[in-house]
Amino acid sequence: VLDRETMRALMDAQSDAQRAEIAKAHLNRASNQFHPICLRSLSVDQFIEFLNSRAPRGKYLSKSGYGLYRSALFDLYRDCNLKVPDSFQSELKRYWAGLLRTAQRARGSSGGALGTGKRALPYALYKKLCLWLLQTGEK
Repeated sequence: VLDRETMRALMDAQSDAQRAEIAKAHLNRASNQFHPICLRSLSVDQFIEFLNSRAPRGKYLSKSGYGLYRSALFDLYRDCNLKVPDSFQSELKRYWAGLLRTAQRARGSSGGALGTGKRALPYALYKKLCLWLLQTGEK
């Protein structure tokens, strides 16, 4: 799904670092005249496969990690002055829920946190902290 110019430049690169720099430069050039990725031919399956390649084998990204890539894809559509097809959005929405659920289950089965975000402070601990602060005189 890469355009020919981007593909050729990446194939000529000598190292992973050089490939990363080339990819970044081509993505930064995205406009209505230059599409570094042929977005019209990009499928949801290809995007999900790309997401799965970002995490170490057998691991998953966090919810925000996946969101970062989705946001970048939508930004690329905007940079190229293209509308995200409704069919792509609806299919991605369906896959997205399952992807996040699978990643959360995997984290839970390996002893990681099942939820995301901040956890509530138990009232008993809050009360002890307040008493301690009153005793020390700190604000």
